Amino acid sequence: MSNLFVGDSLTVLQSSAFTPYLKKVRTAIFSPPYYGKRIYGVDNEIGLLSNGISAYMDYLETMIHYIINEVLTVDGTLWINIKDSVSDSRYMGIPERLTWNLMRAGIVKTGCAAWVCSNMGPSSNKRQFTEKWEPFYSFAGSNKYYFNLDPTREAPKYPDKRKQRQALLNGKGNVSGNPGAFLAVNPKGKNPGNAAVFWKEFEPSDMWCHPKANNHSSNNSATYPVELLRKPILASSDEGDLVLDPFCGEGSTLVQAVWLGRVPLGIDASPQSIANTEKRLQETLQVRDAYRKIAESDQKLI
Repeated sequence: MSNLFVGDSLTVLQSSAFTPYLKKVRTAIFSPPYYGKRIYGVDNEIGLLSNGISAYMDYLETMIHYIINEVLTVDGTLWINIKDSVSDSRYMGIPERLTWNLMRAGIVKTGCAAWVCSNMGPSSNKRQFTEKWEPFYSFAGSNKYYFNLDPTREAPKYPDKRKQRQALLNGKGNVSGNPGAFLAVNPKGKNPGNAAVFWKEFEPSDMWCHPKANNHSSNNSATYPVELLRKPILASSDEGDLVLDPFCGEGSTLVQAVWLGRVPLGIDASPQSIANTEKRLQETLQVRDAYRKIAESDQKLI
């Protein structure tokens, strides 16, 4: 695909080759290399310990500012999955520092969720518990960002259940302490909250529960599952919108974008990762088109 780029993320974003996409991306979703966690063997790695934490933070903040101010549409949203690092048995506070620095510079924090990863590898550190979750933040340039809740709504757990009380306050007594009548369930479905639930019997209110990806051939151990990106993409974009991942790796974000009818836009420093992503996107397009043809045939029969 012509909209896949090999190279350093910030360099590509600021290059003339990327100019046609400026101010046209509806949402950007990515997970940057974690500081001191992995070595990918490519040029200009931002997560190397030898670079220093200040250089790492400066790179991310510069890139996020550029994406929000120059790449996204005026109502666009940026999502970032980022994990903390430990030095000398002390957490460095990377997610908190990044969030605070962005907010202090005028970037709007629009949400936060936790990705709970059931198959996270064990830690060798004997002074902390093995972390099984990672934060997923969302940011925007202003409070006028696009967010469409309806495509993410879920069927209510008890669709016929309602509490019967006489309405005393305009018949809308659904606030704690309000003696009025409780309203029936929303006919569109319930707000799913900031949790993507993988196990039906486990339904936390603020966590996205998905194991790491293991459904495709990959040399990238950091690949996150395609299912994790469904709600953010649905809520932050419409069909036909551009979805950017500037650290696309094996292409999970872009695969979900294609499946949902969005246009993928990816950057990665590894030529092999871009080749793998290209292959996955082509396979996804074929399966998606076949699926839609079957669905259209079923509708005609009905």
